[in-house]
This record gives sequence, structure tokens and C-alpha cells, in this order.
Amino acid sequence: MKVRTRFGSPADARRIAEMIRDLKQHVDIAENKRPIHWSVEKIKNHVLHRLGKPDRYSYLVACLGQDIIGVIEAHYRTKKRLYLMKGFVESAFRRRGVMRSLEEKLVSHATARKVSEIELEVRTGNKEGMATWESLGYKAIKTIESKTSSKKIMRKSVGTDSVQYAERESDTGIAV
Repeated sequence: MKVRTRFGSPADARRIAEMIRDLKQHVDIAENKRPIHWSVEKIKNHVLHRLGKPDRYSYLVACLGQDIIGVIEAHYRTKKRLYLMKGFVESAFRRRGVMRSLEEKLVSHATARKVSEIELEVRTGNKEGMATWESLGYKAIKTIESKTSSKKIMRKSVGTDSVQYAERESDTGIAV
């Protein structure tokens, strides 16, 4: 299977929106919640808005031929931290290295922008997602509980500052 990764474009917005909707439904089902049905059109407009801000947001897509089979949405919150907002691979292509390819491209792009850490949240009920991010080197740094859900904040050091970052974090007692 030859998967190619690239940055998303406005022409991809509808497919990205469909995948974001599918991710939300997948996580809700994994947590035994009633899935909330998001409008693909509304999500598409949101994606198009963010695609217009490449200094703040990135969409990376994994393609098999012309078909998009995976997506990562990332937000540059600060100069040193990238927040991985969403990551999803179609079920037929999971456990085949697609998310790894997307994440490697994201790390490469983040490192080029001198980002030193990537952070993400995973709902604790999303066991498959948790295992995926752990296999890619992300470490849980804290758990956030609310009335409706529980999520883990995960972090990975990247780039040239990653060694200094890891030392700084371990000095404060936060596992990286």
C-alpha cells in the first residue's frame, strides 16, 4: 500500500469535514455516548476558514491514489507548541502505518518551524486512539475530568530543543 502524505487544500475541505464528523462519531460510540451528528457543510466551512490561516493551522492528509484515507488537524498555539487537534484514519486502513506517516510529516513540519513540543488530548474512552498516540511516542502528562467525559493530555518533544525540554520537564516532575 503506497500512501502519500501532503498538506490539505481547499479542494479537500469536504472530504476532511466528512472525516472529522466520522472521528466524532467514532469517539462517541467508543465511549457509549449517543453520537452527535455534525453537519458536514458546517464543518467544511470551518475547515475552509482554517485553511485560509496557514500560519496558525495545518491539515495533513494521507492519500491512497486520489482518495483521502487519513487526516491530521494541527494548530500552532505558540511558537514552540503545536496542538494536534484531530487525527483520524478510515477504519479499513488502520494499523497499517497511515497515522504514523501523517504524524512523521507533522513532526517534520513542526521541527522546520522550530516547534519543540506537540500536545494533544485523547478521551480516556478512546482506547484505540490512546494506544496509537502512545505507540508514536506521546506520553500522558495529566488527566482532566469533567461531568461528561475524561481526557488525557499527551505530549511529545520534537526538534532541536527536545532534549532541553525533556530536562526542564523532568526537573518539574512532569513525565514526558
